[in-house]
Amino acid sequence: LLVDARAAQAHSAEGEPMTPTTVPAAHYDFLTERDGELHADPDVLDRVFAGLDPVPVSHLTGRWRGREILSGHPLDRSLSRVGWYGKDFDGPDEVRPILLSTAGGRVYAIDPGRLPTAVLLSPPALPGAVDRVLRRGLDLLRPALATDRYTASLRTIGHGDQRTAAMVYDKQPIVDVFTTLDDDLVLGAMQYRGMERPYYFLLQRS
Repeated sequence: LLVDARAAQAHSAEGEPMTPTTVPAAHYDFLTERDGELHADPDVLDRVFAGLDPVPVSHLTGRWRGREILSGHPLDRSLSRVGWYGKDFDGPDEVRPILLSTAGGRVYAIDPGRLPTAVLLSPPALPGAVDRVLRRGLDLLRPALATDRYTASLRTIGHGDQRTAAMVYDKQPIVDVFTTLDDDLVLGAMQYRGMERPYYFLLQRS
């Protein structure tokens, strides 16, 4: 695996947009794609993330679609299982950190404070069929979980010898740190107190 961060920033040769479902892993040497999922070695992810350019807070304004990067982390697939769509950044103090999509494709924001942190960060491993039932159950709970309120904020924090954007949850000890892959694609690293290593994901401008 190549870990040159600049090589990781290359666009597709055809110049086509890289949506979260069509990110061509061949153009990102630290990623491989298997069965529709992105995979990467955790040590390589750490090195690539450390070598990428920072993201200004203002650059994140707008809606972003997300995609997990599986790396043997305890949280692998925890977001896709619940229908994770992405994030909304309307301003530094106006952030909806978790957007979900219903089975019918309707996108909505949830208030993470309405779920126990243990549910967000330590979901039980369940068979696929059970996961699908739970996904339908989550759709039914949408009126109780959905919110129009902002429940996180953006701040600038240290990233090596530079400073980059990070998203801080209002009620959970969770911080997402962002670095740049290209103008419309960022690499995120979710961290929380007690986590041994970050959980990585992609965000692409919607």
